[in-house]
Amino acid sequence: MRKKMVGLAICGYNENKNQFEIAWIDNQHLGSEIMFLTGNNISNTFSALGHYNSADKSQIWSWRTIFELKNPNNLVIQHFNITPEGLEYIGVEIDYKRV
Repeated sequence: MRKKMVGLAICGYNENKNQFEIAWIDNQHLGSEIMFLTGNNISNTFSALGHYNSADKSQIWSWRTIFELKNPNNLVIQHFNITPEGLEYIGVEIDYKRV
């Protein structure tokens, strides 16, 4: 039986460093680790990049999260997994719409 995935992202903007910061945890990928992501703003979009170890700790993978405010009633969040070789694959896309 599959375990329900539960995760939490805390997002903020660090004015001292002029960058967005995210702390991410979940019950299936990181064990007891917290993944920290940092990034910059481009208009109504911001992108943050973080890194994590493979299960056997032999490689470092990356995770990019993009938040795009399409309009005041539509927020799209995309998550990309990035291999140690730099290949990016979309993992999750969430399209929030205010009704």
